[in-house]
Amino acid sequence: DDAAATAVADELLSAAKPGLLHVSVSTLSPVCATDLERKHREAGVGFVAAPVFARPENMRAGQASFALSGGDAALRRRAVDEALSHAAPAERCFDFGDSAGAAAAAKLTGNFMIAGAIEALAEGLDLAEGHGLDRQQVLRMLTSTIFDCAIYRGYGDRIARRDHSEGGFSMANGLKDARLIRDAAAATRTAMPLGAHLAASFEIAAMDPNISHLDWSALALHVA
Repeated sequence: DDAAATAVADELLSAAKPGLLHVSVSTLSPVCATDLERKHREAGVGFVAAPVFARPENMRAGQASFALSGGDAALRRRAVDEALSHAAPAERCFDFGDSAGAAAAAKLTGNFMIAGAIEALAEGLDLAEGHGLDRQQVLRMLTSTIFDCAIYRGYGDRIARRDHSEGGFSMANGLKDARLIRDAAAATRTAMPLGAHLAASFEIAAMDPNISHLDWSALALHVA
């Protein structure tokens, strides 16, 4: 989170030599990313925000995606070549310009849409099941046709089977991101009624001892 990333950066900068490059793959608020860029610039250290889109298995397979911003174009190319190429090919590293806050905003946009997909999958598959359909069969139809994408296939499989085992993206991280999204929307007066609903749902789910330790897709259990 923002506090942890700031603490790590402060410790790093206390001993860093000029010319060092810090590539942060954390999900941060745009405000925090911008402030970290300022601190690094004042210390003569490069900073690139590069929040990652990937579950652990995608990282291991080199199938991650990164949103990059901060520094200048040359520094961002260095970040890709020296720090990110093992996890993603260059075409999966998306450059959002010189402001570090831009990549943070892009990451929050993506995570909001993933959380929305979890909610939609949970409600949709419950609807199908309520009408006597096999939820896994309905999911196979949808993910082989109009929703043929990694998010709907991966989270859809978990939700269809009601398997929300630990080891992916935790409920605590889901709550953290829902709060960051809510706050980022408030900062620009962006209307996000679904975002507000998701933030409230994660607040409740994170306090439920039966699911708080599970993958954030367990939010679906509060829909059922």
